Amino acid sequence: MKFLCGKHRLWLTQNPEELLPGWRRTCRMGREALVEEHWHQAAVFFGNAWEMSELLLSAQPGRGSQQRYIETAGEMMWALRAGEQSDGCRFVFSQVLSRLEQEARVECSHESLSLLRELAFGDEGYAHALLQAQRQTHGVSAGYLH
Repeated sequence: MKFLCGKHRLWLTQNPEELLPGWRRTCRMGREALVEEHWHQAAVFFGNAWEMSELLLSAQPGRGSQQRYIETAGEMMWALRAGEQSDGCRFVFSQVLSRLEQEARVECSHESLSLLRELAFGDEGYAHALLQAQRQTHGVSAGYLH
């Protein structure tokens, strides 16, 4: 799965100061699409945000970047699952694990990885509850979750 075109990926790599604001903007648009239950559109926004979070992880390794990467993957997986694209969830889960293996030190929370596992393989209701709890913990409105 690729979301960012080569031109935008290169531009973001050359302008790393734009990564975090771009990630925030794209996540906001993804959440707006979720509110309106536009699952495919939300998955595309979160796919772009996920790739931006991976660029941030490469540029600024550490716990915060790892957590951002995992949480963005979780939101994308939620949109994929809501849009009945469960195979995409399993692919994203495997990509996250593969990418984290490249880190010198994995500092993310086990709860975050548990959430991704539930989104990929588990019960939808339980995954929904975990995602909602994560959103509330981090101060983001979970109103789009039904």
